[in-house]
Amino acid sequence: MEDNVKVYLGKVLERLKKGTPFEIRDGEVYWAFPYPQSNLSPAGPYHSNSTDSHFYNHCRELYGLTNREIRYVWDRYYEWLVNEIAEKKPISRYNTF
Repeated sequence: MEDNVKVYLGKVLERLKKGTPFEIRDGEVYWAFPYPQSNLSPAGPYHSNSTDSHFYNHCRELYGLTNREIRYVWDRYYEWLVNEIAEKKPISRYNTF
């Protein structure tokens, strides 16, 4: 992947991060993906490989990314999301993510 493409994908990733809301209610972390169909959810993030998922569609429609580029962004976004949730909620052996 070319350097200028990685720079653009890095900007997309930062925009996704900034658009991901978090809220703590009764000790649970609620979060939502940064696109209109999302609601705050207490569930841990799931790793979607489906190219028909809301995440893929959002990245294609809003940022003009290819499936390969979306996968690159998704891998980094997912890692960030898991770490953000873990930071906001202490990890125990009972957590499901």
